[in-house]
Amino acid sequence: MNVDAKIKDAKQDTKVTNAAAHWGPRFTVNGVDFSDFKDVTSALHSWDDWCRAWSARAGEHEARGRAALVQKRYGARVVRADSTDQAGRHLYVFRLLSAGGKVWIVRVDARSGAEVP
Repeated sequence: MNVDAKIKDAKQDTKVTNAAAHWGPRFTVNGVDFSDFKDVTSALHSWDDWCRAWSARAGEHEARGRAALVQKRYGARVVRADSTDQAGRHLYVFRLLSAGGKVWIVRVDARSGAEVP
């Protein structure tokens, strides 16, 4: 173990360290990308943040998936993506640009996946 790894381990509680050391194969066999596993577990310092960190990473993947669906529907590419809370709903907001120069702004409800006018 190198010095950097010892310093990192000293900053993590033992549950996080043990999970990062032993659960990688279990997560990857069940479909989690190994780079996601390494990114999430290396950034954790407390076991109390485990669910919050994985939920945040899942939200990133969900946003990319929603963007891909919108791109396919409009035949344009997403040039900007944001998320916002509006009228009690969490929305993904995509700015799309077609090859012909047409611009769309599309809002998608994060929970239902439906477009919001």
